[in-house]
Amino acid sequence: RTPIQQRIDEIDKEAVRVVGRDFNLASNDDLRDYLVTYRKLKPLKLTAGGASGVRKPSVDADFLEAYAGTEPVAALALESRELKKMISTYVDGLATKVDYNNRIHTRFNQDVARTGRLSSSDPNCQNIPNPENDRFKLRRAFVARPGYKLICLDYNALEMRLLAAAAMERDMISIFERGWDIHMGNASLVYDVPYDDIKAAKGRDKADLTSYDKECLSYRQKVKTIGFGLNYGMQEKLLASNLGCTVEEAMEVKARYLGKYPAVTQFYAEAVEEARLTGCAYSVLGRRRRLPNINSSRDFERFKAERQAVNQQIQGSAADVVRVAMNKCEDECIAERFGAIMFLQVHDELVFECPIETAEPARAAISEIMSYPFLTDLAVPLTTSSHVVDNWSEAK
Repeated sequence: RTPIQQRIDEIDKEAVRVVGRDFNLASNDDLRDYLVTYRKLKPLKLTAGGASGVRKPSVDADFLEAYAGTEPVAALALESRELKKMISTYVDGLATKVDYNNRIHTRFNQDVARTGRLSSSDPNCQNIPNPENDRFKLRRAFVARPGYKLICLDYNALEMRLLAAAAMERDMISIFERGWDIHMGNASLVYDVPYDDIKAAKGRDKADLTSYDKECLSYRQKVKTIGFGLNYGMQEKLLASNLGCTVEEAMEVKARYLGKYPAVTQFYAEAVEEARLTGCAYSVLGRRRRLPNINSSRDFERFKAERQAVNQQIQGSAADVVRVAMNKCEDECIAERFGAIMFLQVHDELVFECPIETAEPARAAISEIMSYPFLTDLAVPLTTSSHVVDNWSEAK
């Protein structure tokens, strides 16, 4: 049995132990009976009803994520679903997609994601776990052919840079201008801890961490979670779950963060107000997303539209940056000059395959293009991390 399947078996046994009886994590009825009926968790929505027409409390991913921080069974169900999808899509699924050249071709879709980002399907190569979470090393399956290298280029903290530029938040811009890690810089400012102390803690092995080091790293993780949570319009319960604390504690961390960045607070408010007045939200290049529910009398619909109003200005602008960079690689004839073929785009990352002889100059040229996608510079510099490697796992 594969390590992934072994982990699924462990999860199933753990669920039975927690519930105290036979229990099937794959059964929505079992989940609903335990989490909603027995544990009295409040449903977020009802199912569509299906052929029977009977609508029941939904135990979908949104519901499980909302309670994963406090309910072990919800967390186990989420992990089990993720691992089973990993097996069907990548472990078993990739083998069925190989062509006569022993290569796999994903399909990129331009009109699926509302933010303007490309999506990937058949197979979805954008759902491969990121390096920090790739515990089964799936990225090692993506390799360059003989005589070639992979060039992997990833924007550094792109969405946080766009937030700093959009809000014109001076302290946040200063962090980028110094070349600091944005999450360490935020933690230093929010918790009044020296940046060098956080950086030193980040560079140490786990076995060597002192209690102060762990405290510094917890500050970094908290502000990182809050920063992304605000950009994505994360709900309070999910934010608390990701932080591993109560909703009240999560709100306290959020308030502390925003208290240090008044221009960011104002930006969020203005983004929502603009959407209320125009019915739309705009990316940095003026790409429009309609938000018909921004003035809805229903709280759920209105709050969702408000989150989307902020999200479009950050994620939508990130999509603009990456798409323009991709087009400029074509305009600058990267394929003709270096033989570098772009074959994968994963959010803020581009992956090329290039002959060994020209891989290094191609990497430098592409990095330059990605750093200056627009005719005029933003208020913060855009930088990339770039690597020339044999397989995708080696890039980070």
